[in-house]
Amino acid sequence: MTEQLPRIIRAAVEAEVRFAERIIETLAVPYEVEAECDDVYGVYRESIGRDAFAGIERRARRVKVLRDHSLQRAVGACTAIDSKHERGLLATAHIARTDLGDETLALAEAGVLDVSIAARPLPGSDEWSADHMHVRRTKLFLEELSLVPLGVYGEVGAGVLAVRGYAGEVEDEALVGVPSRTPNLDAVRAWRAEARYSAL
Repeated sequence: MTEQLPRIIRAAVEAEVRFAERIIETLAVPYEVEAECDDVYGVYRESIGRDAFAGIERRARRVKVLRDHSLQRAVGACTAIDSKHERGLLATAHIARTDLGDETLALAEAGVLDVSIAARPLPGSDEWSADHMHVRRTKLFLEELSLVPLGVYGEVGAGVLAVRGYAGEVEDEALVGVPSRTPNLDAVRAWRAEARYSAL
C-alpha cells in the first residue's frame, strides 16, 4: 500500500470581481517563494518547486472549488490549470449560479476572501533542511481549490489575477465558447447579484 502523507493547505489573496461571467483567474501558488507555515508538520518555512504540479492540466476540470475547504460548501470547479507559468500555478475557476456562489463572488470582490489550495505531498518528494526548519516541496497532488478568509501566500505575491463575467451556463465541455441562449436573462441575473451584494 502506498504511504499517504498528510495534506497541506496554502492560501493566497483575492482581488477584483465582476459578476456576469462568474470566472475567477488566480495565481494559486507562487513557485520558489518561501512562506511561514504552521500545520501538522510543525512550524517551518516552505517553498514549492516549479514542477510540483506537473501534469495537473490533464485533470484540471476534476478539481472542485470549495468555500473554507468544506465539501458541503462546493461553489464551482476549475475550468483550466496551468502548472508551467513562470510565476506559479495558475487556476481558472467557474463559480456556480447559487446563493453561495453569488455570496462568494461578492466577498471576493470586497477583498474578504483569499484563494487557497489543499494538496498532498507525494512520498519521498519533500526536501527538508537538516534542522527541519525549511522544506522544498517537489511533487504535490492538488486535491481542491478553496475560497477562505485567511491565506499564507497572499503575503508573497499570489492571488486573483482577474474575475470576469460569464455569458451563460456551461454544463458540458463541448459548450465552452457557445454564446448564451438567454443573454438578457443572464445580464439581469448578474445585475441583481451585483446589486444584492455590493453593500457587503
